[in-house]
Amino acid sequence: DNPIRRASKKDAILLVIHNLKEKNLITDPLLHYFFQMSLDYKEYKLFEKIEEILRFSSFYKLKWRLFFLILPLRLYFFGKLKRIKIFYKK
Repeated sequence: DNPIRRASKKDAILLVIHNLKEKNLITDPLLHYFFQMSLDYKEYKLFEKIEEILRFSSFYKLKWRLFFLILPLRLYFFGKLKRIKIFYKK
């Protein structure tokens, strides 16, 4: 919870993404990982900075924003679905 460490981690994440972009090594699973990590750094607006570095098209921006906009809803329903499956296996 140290603000200096959090800022340092944010800078490290952005540097890694920048280097991956330069070497054309960005994949969807990596983007998913970094975008998911960016949810922990809302005060630094890391999600927007990652989009800015990668220069997404509007469709791609919309895709990732929707994906993470409904993330809490997806987690809730998958958790309920898992409980239902466990309940009926008994």
